[in-house]
Amino acid sequence: MYNLFFIKVKEIHGDIEQTLMIDDRRALVSTGRRLKILDLPSAVVMQVICGVCSYDNGRNKRLLSPGLLNKEQVLAVSGGRRHLKIMSLITGKLVKILRSDDVGGQIESLLVSRDGSTAVSFKDCGSAVVWDMSTHAYRVLMSIASY
Repeated sequence: MYNLFFIKVKEIHGDIEQTLMIDDRRALVSTGRRLKILDLPSAVVMQVICGVCSYDNGRNKRLLSPGLLNKEQVLAVSGGRRHLKIMSLITGKLVKILRSDDVGGQIESLLVSRDGSTAVSFKDCGSAVVWDMSTHAYRVLMSIASY
């Protein structure tokens, strides 16, 4: 078992916001701007995953609130908080953008089920969008009560 607080890694710049275990050797580390795959035994960053801004000459954008779909893909909120992006953990490239444009508002948070089959994005307008990750179909739950 590895304790990420005691592993010194030069390639991780910025504060670690979230850490997810991919398997017994790899961890996905979110620094708020990029996602990095860390090889735990060697304490080396194996892959850097960045969102890409399509309208600004491919400039890197943030990927927020990552959730693992499986050992090869991660789901994250786009930097503009409007869409979800499926990114490859192998290549670091974009696999698919999931859009729910008919539901207004920005995505505030994202939950992914343990087996990666379902994701729920919560919007600032009070709606929740429930995604079936096998078909990429979604349904909207309106007016989620706040407490």
